[in-house]
Amino acid sequence: MSKSGGEVVTVWSEGFEEVIRQHLPLLPEGVALDGSSDLYRLGLDSLHSVQLVIALEDVLNIAIPDEALTPEAFQTPERLWSMVQGCERG
Repeated sequence: MSKSGGEVVTVWSEGFEEVIRQHLPLLPEGVALDGSSDLYRLGLDSLHSVQLVIALEDVLNIAIPDEALTPEAFQTPERLWSMVQGCERG
């Protein structure tokens, strides 16, 4: 999501956001997930990262290569979505 003139605009799939929210224990329910939000500050840790990758692969029917799994790729939703978009469909 990103903000445009005060409104929130989704730039990723609903399934992506649904999965990502399940792995952010510090993101309050109902609070908008901004594209530049720091996922680590929202509770993403190494265990949640592994679970998130598995869930994204399953829900989005993609294969995420090991070399794409960098700490930077998980920094924000925008970076994570960009990484996901570059993955092969399963």
